Amino acid sequence: ERFIAALSATWDPGRHEDRYRERVLELVRAKEGSAEIVEAPEAAPPRVSDLMAALKASVEQAKSDRAARPARRRRETG
Repeated sequence: ERFIAALSATWDPGRHEDRYRERVLELVRAKEGSAEIVEAPEAAPPRVSDLMAALKASVEQAKSDRAARPARRRRETG
């Protein structure tokens, strides 16, 4: 506990420099008024497939494929 108390200090945000904020502000100031703001065109909504309809179609396809095949004959043992 003494060791932790010896290393502990109160937080003083003034002692630390926020370089990231400074760089962002520099970029904002550099771009300020230098170019016309153009809005990006709205992207088309992504195509969403109906999973339930796809599943039903797949099941129907599997049923029709199975019905089209001839039934296997069983071997008689004896």
